[in-house]
Amino acid sequence: MGNSLRYMKYFVYILLLIFLLRFVSLGMFAEDNPYFSDDFYYYTSMAKNTTHLSFVTADGTNPSNGFHPLWLIVLFGTQKLFVPSVNGLVALAVFLIALFYLLNAVVIFWFDSKIFKSQSHKLAVYFWLANPIVWFAALCGTEAALYGLLVSLFVFFLFLYFERRGDNYLIPIYVFGLLAFYARTDFAIIFAFSLLFVLWKKQALFGKLLLVFILFLFSTIPLFAYNKIFYESYLQFSGVAISARELISFSGVLKSLIMWLSKFLCSFFSPFLGALFLGWLFLTKARFGEVKGKALTSLVFLSFAFYLLFFINPVFYSFTMILLPFLAYKQLLIINIILSVVFFLAAIFIKTKITLGDKEWDLIGYAGLIFVGQTLIYSIFLRHFSIWYIYPFLVLFSFIALIVARKVFSERLLVVIFFMLLLINGYYCFGVTSFSIREYCNQLYTKTFAGSRIGSFDSGKLGYYCHDRKIINLDGVANNNAAKAIIKREIASYLVDNVDYVVLPDDRLARYSKIDDKLLSVISLVDGKTKLYRIEENTHLSLMISPQKKIIIGD
Repeated sequence: MGNSLRYMKYFVYILLLIFLLRFVSLGMFAEDNPYFSDDFYYYTSMAKNTTHLSFVTADGTNPSNGFHPLWLIVLFGTQKLFVPSVNGLVALAVFLIALFYLLNAVVIFWFDSKIFKSQSHKLAVYFWLANPIVWFAALCGTEAALYGLLVSLFVFFLFLYFERRGDNYLIPIYVFGLLAFYARTDFAIIFAFSLLFVLWKKQALFGKLLLVFILFLFSTIPLFAYNKIFYESYLQFSGVAISARELISFSGVLKSLIMWLSKFLCSFFSPFLGALFLGWLFLTKARFGEVKGKALTSLVFLSFAFYLLFFINPVFYSFTMILLPFLAYKQLLIINIILSVVFFLAAIFIKTKITLGDKEWDLIGYAGLIFVGQTLIYSIFLRHFSIWYIYPFLVLFSFIALIVARKVFSERLLVVIFFMLLLINGYYCFGVTSFSIREYCNQLYTKTFAGSRIGSFDSGKLGYYCHDRKIINLDGVANNNAAKAIIKREIASYLVDNVDYVVLPDDRLARYSKIDDKLLSVISLVDGKTKLYRIEENTHLSLMISPQKKIIIGD
């Protein structure tokens, strides 16, 4: 490596300082932080309530199995050990996320130095730590950081097994695979497609890895048994409810597939680095001879082609608007397409030959197969997307970006890129939303009577901070009874029987009234600012004899 890497330790110090200050700021502004997802507060509520009750519940009343076990166990243990305040548990959770995030960087360091035998393993760490979207996905507060760490360890030992073929690597493959499953149950998809990749590329290793996979499947039985015994369903009700609320149609599946692809691809560094990456990938494919595993790796190139059409999601849109407020969405799209074409065409005339080794193409093909496989399964069965779903893929595609970058760019240019990313993180990641959850709770208190039950289809943060009212989850993510009502299309009846008021933003009102058209006949608007509706009295009778749509506008 060049002399420029001698100076990169200074950028590490800058990175660690920004990283430390950022997490300190998150602890200081825990209530009004814009990065934590609503689902994060389901976990913190469950950890607190389960400490005092004999069952898992987010609202203290309704049971829920809408959680991934390992992250809840970690938060539950933290709650039992430290007995923190409301904001204290949030701050401790952020500290644990930071720890898992840093440990993931260590695994990336190992991967690059031991698998690729590269001298640029420090660069791999910086690619990971300086990536603003990785930060955002981790800081949503869900299981993402823990899950990503375990997936990284699984992939690390899987590729060690590919290279060295020692049976001793099968044990950590099994252990970290099982832990990854309990961190997020859809890891079973990744394991299954890993097995397909071995069958396609490493047939000699397939038999022993198949035995490990069978043992893995047997080891998942306790979770399914727990769900069936205590919750009458083998699967988490949250996933079933999410699938049920997305009205099934071919166009819906296609829309979900495009959304998944676009939101994954746009989260890759930035539109401009993505343009560079896309051009060089196609250059390698098109100009420099036969590529091993063409059928498999072509899936990767196909998925990256979507990058040209769908590259900005709300995360990157707001991110870009802060840095480049004078550019509109269409202008950014045009710039990205032009850059992609320019870099692709320019690459054709460059004489330097770029070659990738078998291990590098194996990683590209492996990542592509898993990405496409999980994309299809999610699009067909779940039809829902959250930014943290793509977290393990960010690990794999960070490796791929590094493979291309270190063969194309000078080290000095990479240093500049890292420094710019650090500045972006330092500027972007200190924002605090103007929305105050305490103020919102106070507004609800003034519009509702003491002891009333308030339903919400996104109730995580409300339930965690609005202690003077009973907050009931309605979307089924953290309330199995509500999930059953959604599955049966009986939302209106559930509201009448279980809540006094409901918070219904316009988009939620439109979505859930399509699932149950009686919903509009049992609510009346109380306050337009908070989108608070009252459940109408005597609606038991109206539900039986008056199915027509009607909404009464209140005071």
